[in-house]
Amino acid sequence: MKKQGLLYLITLVFLLQACSPNRERPKPDISNIEVVLKVKRFEKDLLASKGEPASLLEVQAQYPDFYPVYMQNIMRLSKKNDTITKQSKEISAFLGNKYVRGLFDTCGIQYPNLDKEQKETTEALKYFKHYFPNKPLPQKLISYISEFSLSAMTIDTSILGLGLDMYLGAEYKYYPSIGFPRFMIRKLTRANIVPNKCEQ
Repeated sequence: MKKQGLLYLITLVFLLQACSPNRERPKPDISNIEVVLKVKRFEKDLLASKGEPASLLEVQAQYPDFYPVYMQNIMRLSKKNDTITKQSKEISAFLGNKYVRGLFDTCGIQYPNLDKEQKETTEALKYFKHYFPNKPLPQKLISYISEFSLSAMTIDTSILGLGLDMYLGAEYKYYPSIGFPRFMIRKLTRANIVPNKCEQ
């Protein structure tokens, strides 16, 4: 995760949230701007691996840039030089925890697909490209579960990460017990994943 990638994410959010005082100002025409954003469900692939060494190697191959960042920096389930056998033990224990498994299952039910997020993020990136035509754009939107520690992240400028467990709805029963303040819980909803309209 680099500062440049974070800057792009902040700029993108700013563009989406900014309310113009002149409501009659037309939006820029982005109809001819092409953006391709691929969605990948890391949390589903990790869960399907069951932490087995051969399956983990397949996940590593599918997510060469994201996998080490997730394991080492976000979840701290492994270190840079850990063998696949050691990683397997750590990840199997992680996925075998009933609370973690419940979180994965809840996210799977709440988010059977990310079609809405893909569409809205693609539109946001079109606006970004309109204003910053020479800047590189992310090509992937990767979802994950962070045990309530990270709602969004970037890797360089190529990947946008989305922590689904941070958007389970204002009524999600475990948010208060984690210690999240009420003003924050109110925003932990699907509608706030991609802020695409101004608050009234």
